[in-house]
Parts: sequence; structure tokens; C-alpha cells
Amino acid sequence: MNLDAEAIGVAIGAEVLAEGEPSSPSRATIDSGASGPGDLFFGLRGERVDGGDFAPAALEAGAWGAVVGRPARERFAADERREHDLGGWVFAVDDPLVALQSLARAYRRALGARVLGVTGSVGKTSVKDIARALLPGRVHANS
Repeated sequence: MNLDAEAIGVAIGAEVLAEGEPSSPSRATIDSGASGPGDLFFGLRGERVDGGDFAPAALEAGAWGAVVGRPARERFAADERREHDLGGWVFAVDDPLVALQSLARAYRRALGARVLGVTGSVGKTSVKDIARALLPGRVHANS
């Protein structure tokens, strides 16, 4: 990912709760257990658990940063010592899923790539394979 913390904050409409290294994350993750050095962890809300609760674990595992929702933001703000212990960027947003989607859109736009979407109930794989074979330049498609 070639977006720095400032560009990420703008893209996702975030409030910065903690600052980390002036670099860029290598990838985005939604699983704190799989987050590691260079990752930007998104704490998505589920039916029973707020993924923002796992942001400290992701940061302790070396994540570049974490994106948390407003409820987790209040827990971060209530624990003042975290400001010094986080070790990475922490962004607060209204909805981490919307933030993840916004970041993906900003990243795709920064790439300057054209996008072709294929929908329908029959023939998508064939159309994708044919388009991949016929389109000029570098073409990427899912497997």
C-alpha cells in the first residue's frame, strides 16, 4: 500500500488517536490473530463482539496501525496510558467496515487502474477468462 497515515486518515475520515512510524502499511487485515508487522488492522463489529477490542493485541503483534469504531475509541481515550504503549497508528471512525471500503476505493483510485466488473448468474468465469486473454496491457483477475 503506498498510502501514508495522513492519506489513510483522510480517505477513511478518521480521527487520529495515536501516531506511529511515518511509513505506510503493507496490507489491511480484519483478523487480529493474523495481524503482524506492517499490517493495518480493522476492528469490525460483529453480532457479539466489537473487533476494536482486539486492536491492542494487533498492535502488540507489531501491526502498523488499527482502525476502531467509536465505542472502542472511548475505551482507548479512557485509558490514558495507552497513548504511550500503543506502538502504532490508531484511527477512530464511525464504522470500520465503511472505512475499510473507503480505503480500498482510495487505493484503487491511486493505482489508476481501470476496473471491469462482470455480473450475472451464468458465464461469469468464461467472460472473465476471455476478457483477461483479450484485453491489452497488464490484466489482473481473480482465480
